Amino acid sequence: MDEIVELGLSLVDKYQHAGIFRKSCRIPNNIFGSADYLALVAYPSIRSDEKRSNFKDAMLSALLKESCKTRGIRKADKTMLAQRLGLSKDMIWRDIDRAITGGTKKDGGGTKKLIDRFHSYHVFRAYDSALSDDANLTFEQVLGEISTAYESQQSKVSDSETRIENLKRTFRQSRPVLHLTWGLVESFKLKGWATDTGQLCYGVKPAIHDPSWLPEALDLAKIVLGLQLVEYESAKLNGKRLRSHKFDPQEIIYIHF
Repeated sequence: MDEIVELGLSLVDKYQHAGIFRKSCRIPNNIFGSADYLALVAYPSIRSDEKRSNFKDAMLSALLKESCKTRGIRKADKTMLAQRLGLSKDMIWRDIDRAITGGTKKDGGGTKKLIDRFHSYHVFRAYDSALSDDANLTFEQVLGEISTAYESQQSKVSDSETRIENLKRTFRQSRPVLHLTWGLVESFKLKGWATDTGQLCYGVKPAIHDPSWLPEALDLAKIVLGLQLVEYESAKLNGKRLRSHKFDPQEIIYIHF
């Protein structure tokens, strides 16, 4: 393993044990872990606890309903399974759809928030490539270019200053989970659940039904976070920050088995 990667992994462990990350979560390697991972990436903000919980419950409720229908499970057994899934109420399909897709809500549901994270992930990777290639591009230039594939028509025609500030806000909201999004996208691509550009092919359904993507996602996420920490420590030593966007370990969400 590369020495820089090894250093990064050791820094992740060091920061975690020191309690520096904003949130450190242990998840199981099963459908519960899949739901937790997706919900945390979609809603990383402390202010979004209710929406995060609702998104998670909706994904598990959809799994329960589909499984019961496919297997012809009786109502009494369904209630028992719901309890095992930690579901306190029987969500109807309308509410499940609203939590996952957003239904008719303008701000969307969990999948819309995941797309926001993918948006920021692509900006992050493109900016990383620009720095590696010494392309002499600013973060704002990369942000503006990559965002054309994600933003609304209204955003595209707004004045440049307002547009960039709005795009920066989306990126800022995604910063705590950029490493998790990287792991998510790459593991989904290996499964055929995302395109080469990281677009979801089948929504979140496959990831809940088949949690085997989790180990790859967590391993890669830890490597990416470790490299971020190596850059951060280096900047503290030499006083030179490589990137013009912020990185703060205290806002990071770290997930592990």
